[in-house]
Amino acid sequence: MKGKQILIVEDEKPIRDMIAFGLRRAGFDVREVEDCSSARASIADVRPDLLLVDWMLPDQSGLELTRAVKRNKDTADLPVIMLTARAEEQDKVTGLEGGADDYVTKPFSPRELLARIQAVLRRSAPGGG
Repeated sequence: MKGKQILIVEDEKPIRDMIAFGLRRAGFDVREVEDCSSARASIADVRPDLLLVDWMLPDQSGLELTRAVKRNKDTADLPVIMLTARAEEQDKVTGLEGGADDYVTKPFSPRELLARIQAVLRRSAPGGG
């Protein structure tokens, strides 16, 4: 998993910084953006191996971004993990039905997040489970 690139789409800088720090320590190449329009530009520039997307973003919802990524034939197979404070069962179902490959609620354990990222990347790898 070393060298895999993760794009963090999170508008709260302290959360973004904490996630990025942990992922870099684990050997990931990390890019960070704070809104959906920046995420789209970043994905178009260099496609990441995985997106970590907050639901509530300033310009559009992360759920809308996820749906758009999954509808686009060039990015439909791009793994997405929703990382959000929205913890109700219906939110989780909506996120997963909207295309998220996994759903992690805030507050979260950095170790659990890392394990979930690794699991999603394994499943999305050619020949993965």
